[in-house]
Amino acid sequence: MELISALSGMLIPIFAFLAAIGIVVFVHEAGHYIAARVSGIEVTVFSIGFGPALIKKMDRNGTEWRLSLLPVGGYVRFNEGDDLNQPAKRGAMAFPEAHLWRRAATVIAGPLANFIASVVIFISLALFIGIPRDEVIIDSLRPLPFSTGGLSEGDKIVAIGDHATEDYSRFIRVASETPPDINPFLYTIERGGRVGEVEGPHPMPAIINRVIPNSVAAEAGLRTDDVILSINDEAIVTFSQVGRLIADSEGGELNFKIWRDGQSFMVSLRGQEQELILPGGDVEKKILIGVNGGRFFEIATRRAHFTELLQIGVGQTAAIVEGTVRGLVSMVRGEISTCHIQGPIGIARISGAAAEQGPITFIHLIALLSTAIGFINLIPIPGLDGGHLAFYLYESVVGKAPPESLMKIMLSLGVIMLILLLIFSTFNDLTC
Repeated sequence: MELISALSGMLIPIFAFLAAIGIVVFVHEAGHYIAARVSGIEVTVFSIGFGPALIKKMDRNGTEWRLSLLPVGGYVRFNEGDDLNQPAKRGAMAFPEAHLWRRAATVIAGPLANFIASVVIFISLALFIGIPRDEVIIDSLRPLPFSTGGLSEGDKIVAIGDHATEDYSRFIRVASETPPDINPFLYTIERGGRVGEVEGPHPMPAIINRVIPNSVAAEAGLRTDDVILSINDEAIVTFSQVGRLIADSEGGELNFKIWRDGQSFMVSLRGQEQELILPGGDVEKKILIGVNGGRFFEIATRRAHFTELLQIGVGQTAAIVEGTVRGLVSMVRGEISTCHIQGPIGIARISGAAAEQGPITFIHLIALLSTAIGFINLIPIPGLDGGHLAFYLYESVVGKAPPESLMKIMLSLGVIMLILLLIFSTFNDLTC
C-alpha cells in the first residue's frame, strides 16, 4: 500500500507536468503554424517534444505532425528554401523568401498565442465561477465546527455591527477590520423583504480558502475548507490571527489544530521566509506557510458582462507579466533570491500539487504557465522568438539581414545561455 502511495505521489506530478507543458507548447507552436499558413510560408514539421518521433503523420499540406520522445518543448520547422516541393501548386514559399513582416508576424504569433490562451482561460474561469454580485447575498454556508447563528442561505448582509456593507468591496473592508474579540458578532440582514438583526460568526474566520501549490501548507496536507482552531494552544477566531502568529514564529515550529469534516487533528509545520514584491516595486520579507483565508459562506455570483470578462482576462494576464518583470528586476538588483527561478522539477511539483487541488486550480496554473512561456520567448536571447525579432529589427533598420557568420555565433551563444539557464534552474529545484 505504501509503495502504491509513493508511486502515485511520483506519477501525479509527472503526468500533470506533461499535460500542462504539452498544452502550453501546443498553443505556442500552433500560433507559429497558423501565422505561417496565413502568410503563405510552408511548414514542414510540427512537433510536440524533441528527439526521435514516436508518432508521426503527414497531412495533405505537406506538414509532418510529430509526437517526439522528449515532451518538454516543441518546434515548428519551416521550409528554408532548399527543399520546397512544388510551391506554385500550393502557393507556398520558403521562410527566407517571405517578406520581413511575414517572418516577423510568424515568429511573434507564438508568444501572442500564449497570451491569448491565458486571456481566454481567465475569461472562461470567470464565466464558470461568476463574479460576486454587488449586493452581499449568502449563496451557501461552508462547513464549520461552530454555529452560523441566525444566518442562512439567501440572506442579504446589509451591515456588520454598526458598519454598512452596501456592496462586496465594502463588506471585505469591514470584515477585515472587524476585531476578533467582539462577542457576539451582529449582522443586519434582509430576508424575505424584512430587515432584522441576527448573530453569527466572525465574517472572516480562520477557514482556509486556498492552499498555494508546493507550499509548506500543501506539503503538510492542509486543504481548502480546513478550519484552524488553534495554533500552539492559542485559540483562533479570525484568519488575521493566523498571519500574526506565523509572522511572530520567526520560522519556529507551529502546532496547528485543524478541523476537517467533523474531526479535528494536529499538524506541525514551520513557516518559511518569502520575498514578496509589492505593487510599488519594493520587496517585503514575510514568514508564510502558503494559505489564504476566506469567508464562512459562498457569496452569490452573477454572470459578468463582456467588457468585465475582457477586463478580467487581460488584467490577470497583464498582472502575471508585470509580476514577472518586477521579479526579474528585483533579482538583477539582488533584492530577492534567484531561487525564484524554477526548472522542470519545480514546475512538475507545482503542477502535481495544482492537479491534486482540483481542475480549477490546475487550469489556472496552465494560464499562468502560458503567460510565462509567452513572456520568456519575447526576451531577446538568440534562439528564442525574441532573438529572431531582434535580428528582424536590425534588418528593418539596416536594410539587410545581419551577416550569416554573426548570426551563427549569436545563435550558438543563445543556445549555451539557454542550456546554462536550464542547469541553473534545475539546480535550484534540488537545493532551494
